[in-house]
Amino acid sequence: MAPRPRQHTGILSIMRVVVMAPFERGRGQGGSLRATAVAERLEERGVEVRWQVVRRRALSPVGKLRAARRGLPVLAGLYAPPPELARVPDAVLVAHSYLEPAVRELTRDIPAIVDFHNLEWRHLLDGAPGGAAAPVRRTWTRHQARLMRGLEARALAGADLSLLVSASERAWARSVAPGAPTLLVPSVMPAAEIRAAERIAAARDPRPHELAYVGTLTFPPNVASLERFLHRDWPAMRARVPALRLSVAGACAPPVRERLGRQPGVTPLGFVEDLAPLLARCQAVVMPFDGAAGTSLRAVYYALAGLPVIGSPAAFRGLAFDAGIVADSPAAWAAALSGDGPKRAEAAARAARDAARRLQDDPAPWDRLAAALQVMTASPARRGARKVAAA
Repeated sequence: MAPRPRQHTGILSIMRVVVMAPFERGRGQGGSLRATAVAERLEERGVEVRWQVVRRRALSPVGKLRAARRGLPVLAGLYAPPPELARVPDAVLVAHSYLEPAVRELTRDIPAIVDFHNLEWRHLLDGAPGGAAAPVRRTWTRHQARLMRGLEARALAGADLSLLVSASERAWARSVAPGAPTLLVPSVMPAAEIRAAERIAAARDPRPHELAYVGTLTFPPNVASLERFLHRDWPAMRARVPALRLSVAGACAPPVRERLGRQPGVTPLGFVEDLAPLLARCQAVVMPFDGAAGTSLRAVYYALAGLPVIGSPAAFRGLAFDAGIVADSPAAWAAALSGDGPKRAEAAARAARDAARRLQDDPAPWDRLAAALQVMTASPARRGARKVAAA
């Protein structure tokens, strides 16, 4: 598809960008939050953004094997190529790397940006079963991670520009695709989430010894990390502060909810439609998460809400500021909520809120992205021309 002439209004021309995403705009989950915030920042700079959902399809066991033979992880094979665009945009922003094979043909003659919300191969390894898990399942997960690593390396090499959320992930990108244009674009929250966080901050009325956990407990790695925390760290915390109570918010299977409910001082709430009352009254939020991929958007949200957070080192991954108290042992978890621990957590929350606001208000990453778009779409050069210099 040939690029069409650009319209001009004053100094800047109007750019039209289509966001290709596996989810609707504005949904309250990590990938959609990231892509929605990127879209808003582009719109603030005069870019016309349209959103197109890339639909998921069923994939039979045979289909999964066929995808593997083609060098595709199952996650990429789940998405069917979208229909041809009704209007040719100036650029396409692919909101997740695993969509690149599905949209490749569609974007062949259109400048393409791939947004690495996280490195999916690392995310797969985060979820690789360990311990007594069946060896076949563990081997399959690691094989899928290898396939995804290859896909992401190819996506980096083929994109006109790739967006990375952290310095470590950008360093990996540069190591596997030297010379490929990349930008460091940190994850920020969209406007609706900022308003929700501010409402929580305004309503804060913390109750001593009341803690909260929020997470998707239909995701096995989250269940594993929470239960590991409850068996290893929670007893030490309650031994130091017997009155501690933990409310766990997150949809989960009945067996998981039953196991959580057997833990002393723990109340599993299941799915909670409105988290604001729970977060406004808790003394602190606990984030005993494991993993290495991407950035914890939840930690950014908590920082904006002014919530004291105690978390594992991985809970604050990818952030350029201290978003809470890091606890890496049962003694450290217990110390964070006893003695002067609560005061330290409150002070950390105030500093984190200031840092998160600066992150939200920093125009530099978005100005660089808008400038890169201007360069990318200013001429009829086709993909592969590499007119966007690595910044």
